[in-house]
Amino acid sequence: LEALGRRMSETIIPMRYRAAHETGLRHFFQTGEGRVLNKRIEISALRRNGEEFPVELSITPLKFGETWMFSGFLRDISDRLRSEEQLRRSELNLRRMTETIPEMLWSAAPDGAVDYCNARVLEYTGLAQDDIAGAGWMKTVHPDDALNTERAWAHSVQSGDPFQAEFRCLRGSDGMFRWCVSRALPLRGFDGFILKWYGTIVDFHDRRQAEEALRNTQAELAHVNRVMTMGELAASIAHEVNQPLASIIASGDSCTAWLANEPPNLERARAAAGRVIQAATQASEIVQRIRALFKKTTASTASVNVNAVIEDTISLLRHEAQRHSIS
Repeated sequence: LEALGRRMSETIIPMRYRAAHETGLRHFFQTGEGRVLNKRIEISALRRNGEEFPVELSITPLKFGETWMFSGFLRDISDRLRSEEQLRRSELNLRRMTETIPEMLWSAAPDGAVDYCNARVLEYTGLAQDDIAGAGWMKTVHPDDALNTERAWAHSVQSGDPFQAEFRCLRGSDGMFRWCVSRALPLRGFDGFILKWYGTIVDFHDRRQAEEALRNTQAELAHVNRVMTMGELAASIAHEVNQPLASIIASGDSCTAWLANEPPNLERARAAAGRVIQAATQASEIVQRIRALFKKTTASTASVNVNAVIEDTISLLRHEAQRHSIS
């Protein structure tokens, strides 16, 4: 009720705007035009106690005969402006943080279009923000990796699954493609829909090369180890086979000598021949056991004499045990 009969300039318009209001009002009455009419504007208004506060104001002129009237809508936007200011400060702090972090960071819209890369990304690629925006980042991916990387990103955008891809990325400082891995997670709203994608890029080229060098070294060491093992096994086998062979030669010589006597000593010759057969059988068994050891056959079970197994093992490994002073 206190506002009835009072001019609007004296009611809600701050002193610094009143002259412009009066000028605009006279201009309207002369021309029928006004810069602030039929639109929404944001301006400061006065409370009863003289305190200023932000408002959204819309004024519509109405003519009744020769008389002009004005319909106004005034809305207090203090809370909205405070929220927007807090959001701006939050975004500024976030931007400062992302620009300070020594890692490559990026973000994308829900449709997958990249809308931000921090300074580390721009320094690494040598490109400007506008060059990477949208799908421009694909120009930094090696042609051989582009298709798989693009498919992985498209799948994540469509499904909402976390994104991860390894690809060779072009480093602007030397024009070299280096292995990188990029990961991203979606930020979802209360309704479950994706609001934003946030991701990182890590250059692991040096680590990958070190791992490859390590694998090559391990492969070479394994090869050397196999060669040494085969050499030791061959020496052990040769030693074990040589024992019955030496016995065969000695027994054969004895048999020949007994048969050359006048008259021939057949009894001793038969004994020497028996020793030849026994040593030859032993050599054959050694070879058969070695072949069975390396042959791919179906496993079978049978009752065995454990003492015989131990004796055979000792016979096979005696030379190796002696060489390492094992009793």
